[in-house]
Amino acid sequence: MLPMHPGRSDSHADPILQRLRRSRLRLNLTFQQVALRAGLHSAGYIFHIENGHKVPSEDVASRIAGALGEDEQLVAAWARALQRGNLRSVLDAAETLLADPELAAFAAGAWRPPAPAPDSAPALVRWRVPVIPDGADPGDALRPACETLRVLSLAAAALGPPEALARPFAYVLAASSVRRVPHLGAGRIAVISRAPAAIEPGRVFAVRAERRVELARVMWNGRALLMLPAPGRTDFDLVEAPGHAALEARIVGFVARVLDPDRIH
Repeated sequence: MLPMHPGRSDSHADPILQRLRRSRLRLNLTFQQVALRAGLHSAGYIFHIENGHKVPSEDVASRIAGALGEDEQLVAAWARALQRGNLRSVLDAAETLLADPELAAFAAGAWRPPAPAPDSAPALVRWRVPVIPDGADPGDALRPACETLRVLSLAAAALGPPEALARPFAYVLAASSVRRVPHLGAGRIAVISRAPAAIEPGRVFAVRAERRVELARVMWNGRALLMLPAPGRTDFDLVEAPGHAALEARIVGFVARVLDPDRIH
């Protein structure tokens, strides 16, 4: 075990670390999967953070919280407080932290680690999924580089296997967006995962085309990406993608789920 730094935290006596661990276990995620979701490269770094060996930066803490469906602002404030910055930073962090009932109890000496939930307990973790303008390019960062119209809070169980999700975002599908994939349905909400995915028949990808991000089933021959038309149509489109690096740059993600707006609360 690494030696404890004065700013580091005992994971068994830290409500935030306990909360992050509970969320990871509820989602049945490995440290590598959390790192992938958070846009980080080291599973070991996630392990050391969760076990109180290292204190993350505010940005990394926020990414991990977002990957686990936790409050990003709260976890960033926790990291800021542990880093023992200047007095103003500590006081600002304290104001955010003490607004949380569990952490207020911790400050008063009344907090106790919760008993482990039984395996049959329902997963209550939720994803915060930004909705961006139809056809907009979110970029490659954790948060979309374009305008965010609103943020959905979606139950993780409704979005499929956790390993299939990474930095998700959503479109409200316009008629023009589903011209190649009409089965998705105009007016519905498409949740796009930026996790790597194999090109397979039937899988719908978000592709950086000439002017916008297009949704389509695709084929790739190593040199170009072919966007397939809707059944019965012949409007094929070809975009250059010479090599795997170019292919990865073209593909934003894939459609992980399509949801009906009236079922989102």
